[in-house]
Amino acid sequence: MRRRGTSCQPCSCWTRLSGGIGVINYIEFTNPGRSDIEGFLTELLETTIRKARSQCRTATSSPRRPWTPPSPPELLAITKNDPERLRAYPFEPDAFNAFVEQVTAGDLSSKPSEALIRLQKAAQRAMRLGSQTITASVVEQINSEGL
Repeated sequence: MRRRGTSCQPCSCWTRLSGGIGVINYIEFTNPGRSDIEGFLTELLETTIRKARSQCRTATSSPRRPWTPPSPPELLAITKNDPERLRAYPFEPDAFNAFVEQVTAGDLSSKPSEALIRLQKAAQRAMRLGSQTITASVVEQINSEGL
């Protein structure tokens, strides 16, 4: 995680997600259901975006262009002002549902760290593909590779 007072490095939302999640910070859930995992991921993604915006606003200037997550108008443009896409961001809605289903159905559903590893892989893959969102095909590719 970036420390207060350091400059924001030019990166994308995917880099922030893949570098700032803190996989080791979560041990395990007790018998999570689909709604538990969905709520955990939704809150995690919302918090990550909110914190990234806050840190970039308070950081000192950098000779490189600082990264900030999409502003509300940018986010609305990316999600085409669709409430369902906005709720699922940075996933597409079908990709988010598939991701939650895969995590829930997996043997490791009680371990948030496994969900976070998959999320990191999906974010990195979407970044490499130049996508603004994580698509269902990216989620399927990550699932087929396994951990």
